[in-house]
Amino acid sequence: MFKKKLFAGIACAAAAIFALAGCGSNNPSEDTMTEKLIQNFWQSDTMYDETVILVAPMDGEGNITALPQGRLLFAADEILSVKQYFHADNAGEKSFEQGVDYTYADGVITAVGTIQEDLDGKKTSVDTTMPYITERQYLGKDLFPGCATTSTGIPSSDGAWEIPYTEGYQIVQLQLSVTYKHSGGWQGSTPAYQGDALPHAIAKMKNKQDTEVLIFGDSISTGSNSSSVLKIHPNLPPWYELMKAGLEKAYGAKVTLTNKSMGGWTSREAVSDNPGNGWVGGQLVSQVGLPALLKGELAEYSPDLAVIGFGMNDATLDVGLNNYASNIRKLIESIRARNAECDIILLGTMLANPQAKNQYKNQTEYSAINNKIAGLYENVVCVDVGAMHRELLDGGKKYMDMTGNNVNHPNDFMARIYCMNLLATMVK
Repeated sequence: MFKKKLFAGIACAAAAIFALAGCGSNNPSEDTMTEKLIQNFWQSDTMYDETVILVAPMDGEGNITALPQGRLLFAADEILSVKQYFHADNAGEKSFEQGVDYTYADGVITAVGTIQEDLDGKKTSVDTTMPYITERQYLGKDLFPGCATTSTGIPSSDGAWEIPYTEGYQIVQLQLSVTYKHSGGWQGSTPAYQGDALPHAIAKMKNKQDTEVLIFGDSISTGSNSSSVLKIHPNLPPWYELMKAGLEKAYGAKVTLTNKSMGGWTSREAVSDNPGNGWVGGQLVSQVGLPALLKGELAEYSPDLAVIGFGMNDATLDVGLNNYASNIRKLIESIRARNAECDIILLGTMLANPQAKNQYKNQTEYSAINNKIAGLYENVVCVDVGAMHRELLDGGKKYMDMTGNNVNHPNDFMARIYCMNLLATMVK
């Protein structure tokens, strides 16, 4: 059973978090950059570090038919920078020049280069300075660069092969980070301010009082696969650390996080009184569910705000919707038994990769349950990141543009989307 959870793609959890620029940094330029990275992209004419992976299309015989390319979310009026961040062993970044390394037209970045033939006359590679993958590598038919095997344990919904999957740096290192000016407006939905429904926490922060925030969820809530957790450049913190920095900047209050999330968990383990295994800091550990934690390890703990993030694994591992609803309600009631004024955010998960046959299920239905549950309680709200994730995919982004493991974990860009949604909910 636990092996099944591992291959649900929830294996890696948060490791030591690097110091957050904007949260006590001594470098004003880093502070400013962090603020830009977490400002709502839908309210700005500049997109910062949008990630995109260049893919070389291929024909049915495995021949590359065109130079590698990737699509931006908006049509760029001016590209300001295109960068590749490297794995920790090669720490740093590489910048690329328009017209020399790549061309841009109609929302698409295309590598400058020459398609190469192998000894058999097949066109299987591109001579270019840009990082790229082939279409067969993207699908998992050929070995993904830097990975040891095509046998990943994640069957494709499209055929008799397995899609690329890694909890390491291999996917994110091949993603470009593009900053550009644009004049296109976001046509998708945006999160509404719900601070009035979170009166206790918002009042404390407005009054500059220390505010306690509980984070409790699955591996996405442990920080997988943010670059700081992977220990690679640019070492961007997970979404909850970015959220903390944004709240402290907006309200001038000290925000303290207590994160008891467990990689691999569903809401079922979250309410269990029996110890269950999960992943934290890359290590397999044992922990009881939240109601038992509040009687034991957290016996003196009283949060002002709780962010509860389950649903990804509940869908993948077939926890029924009714059972999920019952479990989430038990979490709410155990928190409220400790602090009746605690405000609660139910976090709707991002989507699993539609190509991951066993992982991509009905995650959106679990997010919809959150909305129904919120209607049963005072001062409980929903933030559905999955709704915006769906619209980003519909807007032309590839799943691999926004993921760290290609199954169900965010990369830095998607972690920022988490943060933006949460800050928009709590900061007017």
